[in-house]
Amino acid sequence: MGQPRFLVLQGAVRRPRGLPREAHGHNAVAWRLVSGNNRELGRSAVYLWGSDACLEAIDSLTRALHRAQPRLSLSPDSGLWGWVLSLDGEPVAMSGRGYYREREARYSLDQFLVAAPAADVSPGVRPVVWGADAVGSLARTEGSR
Repeated sequence: MGQPRFLVLQGAVRRPRGLPREAHGHNAVAWRLVSGNNRELGRSAVYLWGSDACLEAIDSLTRALHRAQPRLSLSPDSGLWGWVLSLDGEPVAMSGRGYYREREARYSLDQFLVAAPAADVSPGVRPVVWGADAVGSLARTEGSR
C-alpha cells in the first residue's frame, strides 16, 4: 500500500453558496488528504485562492496539528456524523463525508490525525469543477487573489 498524500485541487466555482458573489467562475483551490489506497481521509474546510495559499495551508496544518481542536457533530438535516478540526477557532479540516455512527466519525478523525503528519504533497494541481458545498457546509473564503 502506498503513502498517504495531500492532493491540491483547483477549479472554477459554480453556484457559490456561502462564497462571495464575485467568486462565481473563478478558480478556487482546496486540498484533500487521501490514504495509500486513494480513500479520502479528510479535506480542507475552506476554499483558498491560489495553489501557493493551499500549500501554505497544508504546511500550517501539519505543523500545528498537535494543537488542533477536534469537534464531532451530528447534522440535524442528514442525521450523519462528521468531524471538524479547528486552529485558533478557525476550521481548517473536515471529514469528507458523513457517518451513520459517532464511533465511525471518531475513527475517521483518528485516521486523519495519524496520516496527515506522514503525508506527502502530490506534485501538480488536479482540475475539478466545484459545485455548491464542494468543501462542505463550512465553506468560506480564505485570503484573496
